[in-house]
Amino acid sequence: MLTILAVGGGYADGKTVVTSEAATWSALVSLPQGKTWLSLARWNDIDKVMAQSCGPSDGRVISGSKACTMDLFTNQPVATSKGTDYVRLFLNEYAVKLGWLG
Repeated sequence: MLTILAVGGGYADGKTVVTSEAATWSALVSLPQGKTWLSLARWNDIDKVMAQSCGPSDGRVISGSKACTMDLFTNQPVATSKGTDYVRLFLNEYAVKLGWLG
């Protein structure tokens, strides 16, 4: 009986989260430039871009808010980020998270 209640509660909670996330993406797409923002989100790993471009020493303050310059793909990337470059980027991101690089 307890298992059935747990499964039912997990289903209800998961359905709410999925519905909420779908509503957020739907609101984004309905913006005037929504399809462009959606494409940028599809082509870029924002966490990776932020780690590479917006470290503690990379930003500047504009009107009291931190700003940084990010390199974003504006169309589908041709090359993959696997291989040696992927390992280098992974190690750099790991070092930044640990606080070793800035």
